[in-house]
Order: sequence, then structure tokens, then C-alpha cells
Amino acid sequence: MDSQNRLQSYKSLEEIQLAKVPSSSDIHAVSSFEQVSEMASSPLREAPALRNEFGELKQAVTAQMYQVYQLMKKMPAIEASTAFAAGKVKQIWAQQEQLLQAIIDAE
Repeated sequence: MDSQNRLQSYKSLEEIQLAKVPSSSDIHAVSSFEQVSEMASSPLREAPALRNEFGELKQAVTAQMYQVYQLMKKMPAIEASTAFAAGKVKQIWAQQEQLLQAIIDAE
């Protein structure tokens, strides 16, 4: 996935997060998160290799999310073809039942 698509997916995620209405527990969690982020960010500034590793992980997760999204887009077509196949199987079953009944009646 190119950087423009990745940027757009991050912007979409940010919009979803901004759309949440905060409750008092969310506000407490945010302040706790900010404290944890401050503590965690200082070692990250000193460890560029670790920062690069996080960047690679974000890229890998974003790529996997994109693959799942592509599969989800294909689901209606997969469901439609499965329904068509199930309809054909039922039609063949009905024909076989009629043939079997005709054989039984002929005996």
C-alpha cells in the first residue's frame, strides 16, 4: 500500500476516534494514556531502532487490514455465487427425487 493510502486510512481512523463521545471513564483513560505516552515516548526518542520497528509493525498491520478490507469487499460476490450453487444443488436434488419417484412408480 502506498503512503497516500496509508495516510488516508490513518485519517479515517482518526475521524472514527474523534466521533466517539467521551464519558468520564474515557477522560480518565485519556489522562492516564497521556501519562503513559509521555513515559513511553522519552525512551523512544533515544532508541531510533525501536521507533523503526514500531513503524514497520504499523505498516504490516495496515497492510493486513487492507487485505481484510479487500476480502470484505468481495463477500457479497462470494455469497451470491454460493447461493447460486446452492440453488443448483437443490434443483438437481429435486430432479433426482422425481426420477427416483418415477422409477418406484414404474416398478
